[in-house]
Amino acid sequence: MRVNNAGRLGGWKAGTQQGAVLEGAAEVPASRGVFSRTRVGGLLVACGLTLGVAAGCSTPPPLEVTEGPRPRSVVLIVVDTLPAATLGCYGNTRETSPQVDRLARGGALFERVYAPSNWTVPATASLLTSLYPSEHGAVVTGEMRSLSGKNPPNRLDNAVTTLAEILNTHNFKTGLFSANPYLRAGFQQGYEASEIDRMSATALNDLAIDWLRSLSGEPFFLHIQYMDLHLPVEPPLEFAVLFAVEGDDMTENKVKNWAYGRGKDAVGADFEDYRRRKVALNDGTMRYVDTEIERLLLVLEELGELSDTLIVVTSDHGEEFWQHAAEEVEMGGDPRNVYGIGHGHAMYEEVVRVPLVFSWPGITEGVRSSATWSLLDVAPTLLGMLGMEAPAEMRGRSLAPILGLRGEAPKPWDALLIESPAYGPDSTVLVAGSHKLITRSDGIELVFDLGEDPEERRNLATIDPETTEGLRDQMSAMMALMGAAPSAEKMQADEDTTEQLRALGYVE
Repeated sequence: MRVNNAGRLGGWKAGTQQGAVLEGAAEVPASRGVFSRTRVGGLLVACGLTLGVAAGCSTPPPLEVTEGPRPRSVVLIVVDTLPAATLGCYGNTRETSPQVDRLARGGALFERVYAPSNWTVPATASLLTSLYPSEHGAVVTGEMRSLSGKNPPNRLDNAVTTLAEILNTHNFKTGLFSANPYLRAGFQQGYEASEIDRMSATALNDLAIDWLRSLSGEPFFLHIQYMDLHLPVEPPLEFAVLFAVEGDDMTENKVKNWAYGRGKDAVGADFEDYRRRKVALNDGTMRYVDTEIERLLLVLEELGELSDTLIVVTSDHGEEFWQHAAEEVEMGGDPRNVYGIGHGHAMYEEVVRVPLVFSWPGITEGVRSSATWSLLDVAPTLLGMLGMEAPAEMRGRSLAPILGLRGEAPKPWDALLIESPAYGPDSTVLVAGSHKLITRSDGIELVFDLGEDPEERRNLATIDPETTEGLRDQMSAMMALMGAAPSAEKMQADEDTTEQLRALGYVE
């Protein structure tokens, strides 16, 4: 274990202001940094959302003429299948993430961030393009979604411009290291080096670190996507038992993989014992990933790159642990007959809320924002932090001024969309203020007031028809202004990729 080394990275001096707590985007304390102009684009009056036509930019965005320090390189850490609530800095009382917690204390943490989809392919494509799934087209198609070997997702089309392509055009060395085989579906574009294979965080780090050591002082963009929290969950034994109760057997195969997946079986003492062990295994696995994040940062420190590198920690989506098993069984619709566990079918908060942490010495220390943000904001923010203007096609807003850099603070999202499940009826979500509307193509409609009902237990769809109708109209207006996605090819998986996807539960 490398946990004892964690203190080496805990004492960064990050700006001169401390403890800035933001309800929205106002009153951001100034800090040393660069001016980053926030692109707002066209305003949709009905819901305050930037929308337009999906297209690749033919020329890279210009470099801004700026004064003051700015990060030279970027490391984007994506912990696949990580609900925000798993991390200590988001409220977990277990010590699951001491290193990520340190990054958050010394940098910026965004409390309410939504993924644009509830599974990897569309969510990661949105992360890298700042486009909605309907616009970039890397989705599973059909009124009834059923991700499988017979119905693979669309590839991310070359016509869509990615963050890596933009940075590569500006002479950044770009590397993608992912343990999720679905990133073979067109995500390599813009990366000079890429390794995509199902492997542990340790093995993935080894490859990424070798690549970092091979560089010759050029600015770089490293995108690393750990897969250890995805089923089957198989961390090293010392982490598997880290949070176990005495007498628990954490090596059972059923604890590592899906069980009680039909929801209706998720009752009784045996199930409660299983769920307790399942969550403990998941938390221990996050601690393992956290030690590997620490190892990566220590190498950056050794190479003299850490102080010049912006570190971003996030996820593509969350994970269910039977919070809504009974409700999902009642609604039905999953072609796998899996309810209450996993991701890709339901749109509850535990699946679509993700962490977002930024760390760099130029960031105002201790920034917290409780406003609504999206993974669509990540690419414009990284470009803004590097002194570049985001392409007009990007939907997100640059959060750079919230991080303490000079410039006009972005307006939080009045409303945003979540789309494109992997399984079940086609579903779309509108998050507007404290309200959330979930519509499914089978006619089921859910409305929650997250302020009054954060656990999403009381469906207001028929109780409050006026609010429901207003949310419906808002969703329709946003969808009507979506740009058309390019015509994309289906992912063609070779035998090795198919076997890896089968091991992850995607392919029968």
